[in-house]
Amino acid sequence: MPYDLKNPSQLNLSNQSVHCLEGKAFWQWWQLSDSLKLRPKRLPDHLKNDALRSISLFLLLTPVQVAFYTYCVIPHPISASQLDSLTRLLILVALVWLANVWLFASSLKNHQRFVQEVAVTADTLEIKAPFFQRKFHWFEIEQIFPFTDAESGTEMHQVTCTRGECFLLSPLLTDSEQLVSLIKSKVAHPPENSGEQNYRLSDSFLDAANVAIAAIFMAVSFVLLQNSTIPSSGEIIGFTVLFAALLAVHWFYKEKIPQLVRIKKSEVYLQTRSKKYVIPIGQILENKKFGKSLIFKTRTNWFMVAFLQKEQREKLLETSKLEVALR
Repeated sequence: MPYDLKNPSQLNLSNQSVHCLEGKAFWQWWQLSDSLKLRPKRLPDHLKNDALRSISLFLLLTPVQVAFYTYCVIPHPISASQLDSLTRLLILVALVWLANVWLFASSLKNHQRFVQEVAVTADTLEIKAPFFQRKFHWFEIEQIFPFTDAESGTEMHQVTCTRGECFLLSPLLTDSEQLVSLIKSKVAHPPENSGEQNYRLSDSFLDAANVAIAAIFMAVSFVLLQNSTIPSSGEIIGFTVLFAALLAVHWFYKEKIPQLVRIKKSEVYLQTRSKKYVIPIGQILENKKFGKSLIFKTRTNWFMVAFLQKEQREKLLETSKLEVALR
């Protein structure tokens, strides 16, 4: 059955159930819900990604601003030296715009894991989002488990597959409870969730860090490239130090801040943007509180578990053996 975003409530009654985002939830996925209101309501929205919204706005408005300044602000006729400066400036703006296209594509790739439609049949599970589609046989599904979104407090479910892929099920999907039950009934060995505490940082939290790092790098590069003179040795050294610092911050967010945290009775599961770790409770050596976050070390590694709310950290510590191991 073809996928029609304009009519997501399709249902094939021949042993297939379709669950999708409809109405307001559909526009929430596209970051358009309440975006045009002067006073948008500050309601919990687990599909909201401020980084994705800001990049989209930049990509849309930059060409308009360039056209306005070129045809309405810059005097005509223009001298040869002014034309040369304007051309160099437009090239730099184009490079910045293309860099933001890359940032947008990277953020969208993460956002696609919030699927817009799930089709369940007797043999397969098919998931769909704009520019993204996968079909799995049931033996390829490893597990499904609930987690809490750290920012909105919304409970969702993650489905992981043997191919190493994972995707997220929003409670706003039509008949979401039935969908979760169907998937659980098909998984051969569903995990034991008793006493388990799971939470996930929103994509916006990590994407915003990438946007900030890229913005600083592009701003400094813009100034250096716009300058017609050769940079001094001091400027080159300063830029090199800044570039190394930005790379270090990017590495820290990618490698040391887990996006998904699962604390079980005997182990801690951490999933960063690049790797997955399963750490037995006994291997956690020490714990240090850092603001609302938690820095802990193992025998071979260390991580900073970021919490947007202090209550989430306390709840995880109080409801697991992690509190005993870390004292």
